[in-house]
Amino acid sequence: MNVKSVEKQEKSAVQLVIEIGGEEFEAAVQKAYLKQRNKINVPGFRKGKAPRKIIEGMFGSGVFYEDAINELYPKAYADAVEQEKLDVVSWPNVEVLEAGKDGLTFKATVTVRPEVKLGEYKGLTAEKEEVKITDEDIDNELKPYINRASRMVTVEREAKAGDEKDVNVTFPEDYHAEDLAGAPVVFKVKVHEVKEKQLPTVDDEFAKDVSEFDTLEAFKKDLADKLTERREAQAKRAFEAAIMEQVMDNMEVEIPDAMVAYETDQMVEDMARRIQAQGIPFEQYMAMTGMTIDIVRSQAAAAAMERVRRDLALGAVVAAENIEISDEDLEAEYKRLADEYHMELDQVKAAAPAED
Repeated sequence: MNVKSVEKQEKSAVQLVIEIGGEEFEAAVQKAYLKQRNKINVPGFRKGKAPRKIIEGMFGSGVFYEDAINELYPKAYADAVEQEKLDVVSWPNVEVLEAGKDGLTFKATVTVRPEVKLGEYKGLTAEKEEVKITDEDIDNELKPYINRASRMVTVEREAKAGDEKDVNVTFPEDYHAEDLAGAPVVFKVKVHEVKEKQLPTVDDEFAKDVSEFDTLEAFKKDLADKLTERREAQAKRAFEAAIMEQVMDNMEVEIPDAMVAYETDQMVEDMARRIQAQGIPFEQYMAMTGMTIDIVRSQAAAAAMERVRRDLALGAVVAAENIEISDEDLEAEYKRLADEYHMELDQVKAAAPAED
């Protein structure tokens, strides 16, 4: 592989012209022939036994070029990006310039991370919410435990078992069953049993049943501590987001459309992976929700733009401050992303941008 030229273009685009020698290209063509020959019928030869020259004579000398090019260009492109130390942020647009006995020459146009001019980013201020936990908050935290410990018991009421009643209903005009749309109907109902939810007594015994604590007071304190921790984390994220919003507003950068499109693709793929991890094919999910891939992409585009802006701002601050991320922190972030998107750890690492 040889990078013949590197040309910077508008909107952070870079055009690479990459050459692959004749010997390497010939090996790829031969490999394509060996792979495809069993699928080609040639009169006078058993399937898979026709010589390459015969097949090329019938279908043209370039009959195996496409497969050979597809075999070679991804690695050649990746090697060129690494060699030129390009921080790529989009899929490449590949165009074959020449292919033949002298080798393969192709052009790859790709978008790289744009230059960011930071404005004011030090000493910025924002309001941070003060976290306060009330008795009502604790009661709300208790409710799910109370509901799970409740039971349904049979009771005597004026709506007693054995009673029958007619319920008059008029279906809406846009009801999905056309024969019932707008029609008045009568539902005949009969009460078989009357039950009500019986709530447990919220005391120390209740705390022992639903938690690891021996007293209600200790259980409530634990709930309060966990709620405080969650709200403080939320307040911290909101504070950091407000500061980062100011950093983004103050910076100067021309964001390439290709970078946003690439991020949109990643978000749609992440969404599809999460849905499919729940056992629902993505196409089926879209059909169930009345969505199309274009609608999904358009909904993701705004969030993709915000993520790109934030990534550029963070990257610029990290560079300006010479911040170094430890291997331990990087590994922890890889694992968090793998867990969040139900991916293998190696897949996440492979998708991450290469370090200089």
